[in-house]
Amino acid sequence: MAIHFQGQLDRDLYLRAARSHIAAKSTVVATVGALVFGALFRPFVPWLGWTLLGLGALTLGLMVFVEVQLRKSWRTYKLGPEPFRGTLSDEGFELVTDRGSFCTSWDRFYQWEATASELLIYHSNTMFHILARSFFAGDEDWTAARELVAAKLPSKRRVEMRGKVWLLIAWIVVFIAVILLWNALG
Repeated sequence: MAIHFQGQLDRDLYLRAARSHIAAKSTVVATVGALVFGALFRPFVPWLGWTLLGLGALTLGLMVFVEVQLRKSWRTYKLGPEPFRGTLSDEGFELVTDRGSFCTSWDRFYQWEATASELLIYHSNTMFHILARSFFAGDEDWTAARELVAAKLPSKRRVEMRGKVWLLIAWIVVFIAVILLWNALG
């Protein structure tokens, strides 16, 4: 069974897939959490409030830095706007452009991940091919592509948002325990 695709990366698709790769949504949640809890704790325990606000501000700055780097990456990506076509099959992955072709078996890939509109096929933990839903002829091909890739490669392991929320709660409990201990000994 061969599933054909064709398309061309654009800036928005590239940035959306890259943001998905770095789990930007969970970073935003953690940053907002640190800022909110910092603002809430500042009147009662100033050092804790300022620490959380500082961590939130630092993370916010890091998010801006990463976004700038992603945009720079697109500007310097020489293969980005070039049209391509390809095939996913039981044997592997083939990609063809006007400049050349790439064909390899599934065992040369690391993992995969999918969103509602993109399929990322990884060579390593940071390098991946982006296949948009619009690159496929229709929903049947899109679904078949996701099923084929899922059968051939392990999915990207991500900590669920729920796990991150529990981690944030655990840190808050630790901070409160430190405050209580500090007040009891001071």
